[in-house]
Amino acid sequence: MSHASLSSLSRKYGPVVWLRLGTVNTMVVSSAEAAMEMFKNHDLTFAGRNITEAMRACSYNQGSMALGQHGTYWRMLRRICTTELFTNNRINETEHLRTKCIDNMLRWMWDESHKKGSIECARFVTLMSFNVIGNVMLSEDLVDPQSKEGDEFFKSISRIVEWLGKPNVADFFPFLQRLDPQRIKKNMTRDMENSLGFAYRFVKQRILDRQNKKKSTKVDFLDAMLDFQGNQKDGEPADISEKNINIMILELFAASTDTTTSTIEWVMTELLRNPGVMRKVQEELDQVVGQNKCIEESKIGDLHYLQAVLKETLRLHPPVPLLVPHRAMEDTKFMSYSIPKDTQILVNVWAIGRDPVCWDDPWSFKRRGSLIHSFEWALEDGITPEVMDMTYEGEAGYNIEKG
Repeated sequence: MSHASLSSLSRKYGPVVWLRLGTVNTMVVSSAEAAMEMFKNHDLTFAGRNITEAMRACSYNQGSMALGQHGTYWRMLRRICTTELFTNNRINETEHLRTKCIDNMLRWMWDESHKKGSIECARFVTLMSFNVIGNVMLSEDLVDPQSKEGDEFFKSISRIVEWLGKPNVADFFPFLQRLDPQRIKKNMTRDMENSLGFAYRFVKQRILDRQNKKKSTKVDFLDAMLDFQGNQKDGEPADISEKNINIMILELFAASTDTTTSTIEWVMTELLRNPGVMRKVQEELDQVVGQNKCIEESKIGDLHYLQAVLKETLRLHPPVPLLVPHRAMEDTKFMSYSIPKDTQILVNVWAIGRDPVCWDDPWSFKRRGSLIHSFEWALEDGITPEVMDMTYEGEAGYNIEKG
């Protein structure tokens, strides 16, 4: 069931809905109040992950941080990512890498617009996002507009997201898992193997370089994972296997490119549908940054109108409308309901963002960018804001790119 269908159920039956999907108990949370109660007072109880058949392809769930079960190994991965990627020092140290990748993207877009008269925004944002995470993790640009290998990888990632979002009857009736009647796990395994193979090339080359004493003085995320030495206490491993390093690299590539591309594409879609908002954003950029000047990250905090536009876009178009499915780790009480162990929990942030209890006129885009600053944006000939296609729903709550 899609997030929109689940939202309709919540409007009829309330903010907490109980469903029996085959053999799977499912609780759907669709209000800000219920979500706050869940994450504030039941976070640990609901910290498990509900693993589908597609997620088990190539044992992906066993090395994944996003899909990992709460425990020692998950905490270890989170600690490494926090230390090597998400601290203020690391973010500040890699600002020049992001600037370089954005400059390249703008140059590619400029060249494309002169050749063809129009551009496919999502494609260039994906290339930029991919190179940003490539520089942070692997210290190199990986793709450009002519990269065939990059295109194949992006296609594999898109198909992986598709298989993850496609309802699978084998998830609801376990006796069908061996039969894989919809061939979802088979297709997922094929695309997962292709994507992991792409990531493995970089890991293999780095290992060979280190064996040949070509180790760089600058340590990146891949070096940190290869150098990791666990304390071997409470189940923490002595090191991270090559397979799980590949899975982590793939996961970070997929998470950073898919969500970034989706969000920026929806920002541009909403701005093109609301020319008045677009003008105000451009005026703010001219005032804070200056005309024909590049935006520095230090200026973002002063771009209040642009930040409001971004937040409004995320309210209406969250990249993962149902979040990653949670699982009850034990029997518990939640808002006077008895929740059995192993219940699947879905948090419908798409419905929360459109809840009339919290928002006035929740279906409208209101004021509640770097790309914008660099070009004069307009729709292609023959397209008006009134006829733009605003449908986007994935089959099980995964956002998909605008066509």
